[in-house]
Amino acid sequence: ERSRSGGYGSSHTITLTGLEPATAYTYRIHAERSMGTGAELVSSFRTAAPEARGLCEVGADGSLSCPTTSSAVTQARQVLPDADPNRIAVAAATDRDMGAAVAEILAAEVPEGERVVTLRLDDLPHGVALFDEAALRRAAGLGVAVKVESPRGSVTLTPSFLAELQLNPGEQLAVALTPGAIDSRYLEPWLSTGGYRQVGEPLAVSLVRISERGMAPVSTLPSPLLVSHPALTADEVEAATMAVFAQVSGRTQLEPLGGRLTADRTRIEAAQPVPGSTVVLAYDHRFSDVPPSHWAYRIVHEMAARQVLRGVTPTQFAPQQPITRGQLAAILARALNLGEDDRFARIYYDIAPNDG
Repeated sequence: ERSRSGGYGSSHTITLTGLEPATAYTYRIHAERSMGTGAELVSSFRTAAPEARGLCEVGADGSLSCPTTSSAVTQARQVLPDADPNRIAVAAATDRDMGAAVAEILAAEVPEGERVVTLRLDDLPHGVALFDEAALRRAAGLGVAVKVESPRGSVTLTPSFLAELQLNPGEQLAVALTPGAIDSRYLEPWLSTGGYRQVGEPLAVSLVRISERGMAPVSTLPSPLLVSHPALTADEVEAATMAVFAQVSGRTQLEPLGGRLTADRTRIEAAQPVPGSTVVLAYDHRFSDVPPSHWAYRIVHEMAARQVLRGVTPTQFAPQQPITRGQLAAILARALNLGEDDRFARIYYDIAPNDG
């Protein structure tokens, strides 16, 4: 509005809508004058955190510790009917709980891509976390991942996963962490001749949609889960040579998922494309021509543990030997988890379908 001719400005009210809770905003007001230079006011503010909270206790890092309710226990027993009901850790988070946790994260100005709400389960063999659809929709809309954590391991649902899951209004999602089952027939080749040994116990992750019509397991994931296992070692090289393997339904061998250590080096994480059991194996094999004094000792054995690099013989790596274009292509395919498809190998007549 124009100022009055007497030189006294007008009082203005600015109404802002659609703001998120506990979020910092900056606004600018620019004033133009008919004579002289204009002026600009720049100011910042932060919206308040929501006052309404659920039953869960919210940590300063956005973590949730939720009490057990009788209704949640009943649902957890239906999700895991074969488990001892007295050995199931149960936690349920509502939209109010998620709103309070997300508010803490936004108030702390956690960078996008690092925002995670963690729901912690008690130390029992089985665990079930229950989330309302509205809670997960809130997290996905604000770019916040949701992690379910137990001493046995954890699983993280990314914002894109939550959005692509497309739960219906009123539904719930149950995330179950239970002792995994790995067939010894598939594990033995990696332990006997593969140079690996098992570290810790297998972990099984399953998801179940809960609605008025009943329960429906999520058998096809819209995108990979991020599964995490404890890295049970203080040795830096040993920790670097751990890898996560998965037992996939319908396949007769373990699938290497690779993995990477967390920043605090206490856990190893890997993308899990299908529900099922995972286990951590440590690569004890060492190439005799890459001793601990070699500059590439750690990275060579770390990549060998991830099944990205392979030796020229079971005991020799030949670190000074040049690699061919075919070997480079195989390394890149394994590093990027591109899979194998002999349809494309046949495009080049000097490559056989079984070339590694």
